[in-house]
Amino acid sequence: MDFFARQDQSRKRSFYLTFLFVLAVIFVAVAVYAAVQLAFYLSMDKSGIYRNGFTWFDFKMFLLVTCITLGIITLGSLFKMLQLRKGGSYVAENLGGRRVMRLSADKDEKRLLNVVEEMAIASGVPVPQVYIMAEETGINAFAAGYTPGDAAIAVTRGCLSSLNREQLQGVIAHEFSHILNGDMRLNIRLIGFLYGIMVIAIVGRGLLRGSGRSRNKKGGGQTILLALALMVIGYVGQIFGRIIQSAVSRQREFLADASAVQYTRNPGGIAGALKIIGGFNNGSRIVSPNAHEASHLFFSMAIRSLFATHPPLDERIRRLDPGYSGHISETGAGSKTVSGDRFDASVSMMSADAAETRQTIGHITPRHVDYSARLLATLPERIRDELDDPLGATAIVCGLLLDRDPKERERQLKVMNKLAPGEVVRQLLILEKEIIRLKPVFYLPVLELAIPTLRRLSPAQIAGMKRYIQALVEADGKLTLFEFVLEKIVSHQLGMIYNHAGRQKMIKQIDPLLPQMVKLLSMLAKSGNKSVEEAKKAFTAGFEQLRAAGVTEKESMLEYVSFMEVDIALDRLVLAAPNLKRIIFNACCGCVLHDKKVSIPEAELLRATASVMDIPVPPFLFHPIKS
Repeated sequence: MDFFARQDQSRKRSFYLTFLFVLAVIFVAVAVYAAVQLAFYLSMDKSGIYRNGFTWFDFKMFLLVTCITLGIITLGSLFKMLQLRKGGSYVAENLGGRRVMRLSADKDEKRLLNVVEEMAIASGVPVPQVYIMAEETGINAFAAGYTPGDAAIAVTRGCLSSLNREQLQGVIAHEFSHILNGDMRLNIRLIGFLYGIMVIAIVGRGLLRGSGRSRNKKGGGQTILLALALMVIGYVGQIFGRIIQSAVSRQREFLADASAVQYTRNPGGIAGALKIIGGFNNGSRIVSPNAHEASHLFFSMAIRSLFATHPPLDERIRRLDPGYSGHISETGAGSKTVSGDRFDASVSMMSADAAETRQTIGHITPRHVDYSARLLATLPERIRDELDDPLGATAIVCGLLLDRDPKERERQLKVMNKLAPGEVVRQLLILEKEIIRLKPVFYLPVLELAIPTLRRLSPAQIAGMKRYIQALVEADGKLTLFEFVLEKIVSHQLGMIYNHAGRQKMIKQIDPLLPQMVKLLSMLAKSGNKSVEEAKKAFTAGFEQLRAAGVTEKESMLEYVSFMEVDIALDRLVLAAPNLKRIIFNACCGCVLHDKKVSIPEAELLRATASVMDIPVPPFLFHPIKS
């Protein structure tokens, strides 16, 4: 099953989740009506004079109570979901997590960051924010967020201290599977739904406290009875919530385990982590008071519950290790040695295949993990350290745009002196030499590593950084392909944090997008081919993918297309339905890789296109072409 099919499956599970939630809400509404009627009946004159006209089913009363109940649940769910729109970082902090900084002196925390960054670069998704739940001694982890762009990965202190690197990598690979499979959005919606049901119990507790403080004894017994009934109904609703959690979570854990093995080609890593959990005193237990609402997020069982959100440990282990006998293996310090030759940062052209590239979408392969490990090991330590600081990350992103020509660079710095705060300019000058020494192959990975830090900027700071980027790009009066790519990725990735609302209508037919596809394919064709004839061949190869998908019109490559036109075209293509994104990206791959070669400019534009459309494309890592 490919990335797009898994995304479709995730959307179908969302409808299934909504259906189960509606059933739970109907049960709660009926139960609340019964509780209200019982309290009303008991409050009547005991002589029976008024009880003679009482009916247990009063349609108007049922409608009123149901509407109020639905209103409370809906408002509770909306309130929680508004909080959750802050992304995975809100969930992590709500569960007691603190952000892990790259400058941390803790070796375990540095190891964690390194593993997460390797997986992110290998998969082609934005680097998640990383958190540690320092007070949690159990072995557990989770990934949360609405999209890969606002994802966060959190691990417990027990996870870091008890697992070696291979086992930790298996756990992180499991969590990346949830990111790539589209599980996070489903999981975060489930938190909101469960909170809405729990609000009924919260209302009951409020009534109970209010009746206790009231001096008016008239009706006090009935109020207490109603409060207790609401609390019971709320907690019974939570049981339904646990059933829903179990229904949507258990099978996905098997899939995530299998994916982790596929990503790392090391079943012993994740199986070893599960074995250690089974023999650990605290297991995978989470003590945070908010763990109940998020228990389905975790790598392993976070709370004791009648309805388990995860399959039994033994069953998970045996699927990974058929020879498992029930004995827990010893943990080791474990370290990973980067395999293969030293990373070649001078590569300007690589061999690649369109079909193979399409197959890697939404997958992580051991080759990609090895590639990202070697890339990170080669990246200058000073650059990596500065990427953890908002000021340093801002300076580095701006520094990537500095021209190699001294005169042009001087002009750009003069513009920055006029526009940016002095501290940004000073940091840029301090890091200038390190940035200029970077090879082009590092540009996009460095940008990806900077994005999580830049998300911590305020809206005003983000707006300021966008102005700096625009000024640096315009200083020399020309726009290069890399400048366009950087500006587009930064605008998209940071805009996702503050612009969840106001999305336009999804486009479900390919024909309305044909003019935008012609412009994008024309730009892609010319970015990697010096001759017009070769560019036209590349365009035709890409357009044939559209014709195979049912496009009947015949289009020719545009002789001239501006970056502004491609920018507008990409903003339009973002609105394509998931099944159309597959067709669009297939066409892009067919265009770029028609000659089975990809240059760095082609790779940058292709990955920028994928980034804007939220398609996780691993980096190109094939063997350099020998001249």
